[in-house]
Amino acid sequence: EASAHSSVLVDLQEQQANVDALDASVGGLSWTLAPSSHPRVRWADGSMKIASLELVDRETARQRIVVSGQWSEDAGELRVIGRDLSIEQLSAGARGAPPVYGGSLDASIRVHGTSARPLVSADLAVSQGRVRRLPFDRLGGHVEYADGRFQVEARLDQSPGTWITAAGGVPLSAFDPSRSPEPLNVAVKSSPVNLALLEGVSDLIRNVSGQGQVDMTVLGTRADPHFSGRVEVADAGFEVAVSGARYRNGRLALQLASDKVQVEALHLEDLDGHPLEVTGSLGTHEMRVGALQVAVNARAFQVVRNEYGRVSVDAVLSLSGRFEEPTVTGRLAVNGATLNVDRILDRVLFQPYATQAASPAIDAIAALSPWERMGLNIDLKVPGTLRLAGENVQIAPGTPLGLGNISMRAFGDLSFYKDPGQPLYVNGSLDSLSGAFSFQGRRFDLQPASAVVFTGDLNPELYVSVTRIISGVEARVGIVGPLNQPELRLASTPPLDSSDILSLIVFNTSANELSAPQQQQLAVRAGTLAAGFLAGPLLSALQKTLGLDTLA
Repeated sequence: EASAHSSVLVDLQEQQANVDALDASVGGLSWTLAPSSHPRVRWADGSMKIASLELVDRETARQRIVVSGQWSEDAGELRVIGRDLSIEQLSAGARGAPPVYGGSLDASIRVHGTSARPLVSADLAVSQGRVRRLPFDRLGGHVEYADGRFQVEARLDQSPGTWITAAGGVPLSAFDPSRSPEPLNVAVKSSPVNLALLEGVSDLIRNVSGQGQVDMTVLGTRADPHFSGRVEVADAGFEVAVSGARYRNGRLALQLASDKVQVEALHLEDLDGHPLEVTGSLGTHEMRVGALQVAVNARAFQVVRNEYGRVSVDAVLSLSGRFEEPTVTGRLAVNGATLNVDRILDRVLFQPYATQAASPAIDAIAALSPWERMGLNIDLKVPGTLRLAGENVQIAPGTPLGLGNISMRAFGDLSFYKDPGQPLYVNGSLDSLSGAFSFQGRRFDLQPASAVVFTGDLNPELYVSVTRIISGVEARVGIVGPLNQPELRLASTPPLDSSDILSLIVFNTSANELSAPQQQQLAVRAGTLAAGFLAGPLLSALQKTLGLDTLA
């Protein structure tokens, strides 16, 4: 936003005006006339002349803008000079949003020629600048404009010895679609650039290291550009924020041709040295990227390393179709994994939304996420290398008792299917489970017939059964139903009332042989179990056995 107030003495006879006072506000800056400035504006015979108009910022008086020159229909020259201008303050939004750009700007702009054919030249220099969180030492450039075309020379120095340059001609039609397309010719080159630059523009990755270098030329028009040259990355390392997986020894070599980007090499290793290799190509034409043919191969490659567990996979995948809506097909196999069931359920069931308000700022890189536009058709094989672990696993929040402690291995096959713009469907089952299960402080053996079955969504059906011999009785605990609302079932051989089974599990004796304090403990345990499960039969049996009319 901008505003201005002035005090002007106008002399119509002399055709001039003396500016006695001028106050202006632009962005977050307030300006006033410099003490030595006594600007005068003269006009005569269709021309205008401005002399000695100098503004300084009110706060420090170090930032300056000087305007001078003369202009008419036939010829003229105007100059605008800025010194030590604060980009943060100039670009500050009225609503207090943090400025996207920062640094100190020096600028010199010259407008000359005629009204029918204006010519513009500008020299710009930004020192100690930044774009969002991306810092750089200096950005300098020279721009010439004439006859609807810009001639640009620019150089960005991220740090001493680390630079990117762009030079060439860009038509006005590149920014104005209503104009007829005109040819452009821009060359972009760089020294080996520290890839930590990427960390400044996105929250998707962190702890970025390595170097990248570009040498390419852009020809053609805005509607149909053509690229030639190379892009190379070496010794890349980074951590994926959402999964916690850390990668190293990354190499990338792209060959840019007229209508194709060829992936000559894309190599990445996890922390254990297991590689992922990508090869292929994608076509480019008329600002569209299509003809996608990419192959991905990995062996024991780690994809998750965080509080929810560790997961490594073997992968044979292909990406095809159009870049805007790619389709991923192929096979994944769990090479080795441990999932912390307690933490996953706590996140999925009890914390489905962020506990802190999200920043209103849009991450430009995250906005390019292809998930919504992607199609999937992937088979996942789990050959007993998936371990499920957890302590005091809860189904409902705030209950002191839940599923108990889990340590088991899973076998099975799952399929993932998704059309562009549609939700993800998961089908299949983990239909062979083995391991131990601790329930109410007792170790139970998992029955081989137990299974976790997915029927389309991410809320699978549980069919889990565990057994234990207690005082000559085989006690069986079953957990059946959807993950977000399972039912607890107790059974035994010989058959006993469910209250006696729970009493046997907890105290090694039947419910009617318990002391009064033990009966109270049993009631508390049954009540807290019911808070996490559909356990109505157990409560009814316990009420009857203990002689309680109401069990809250």
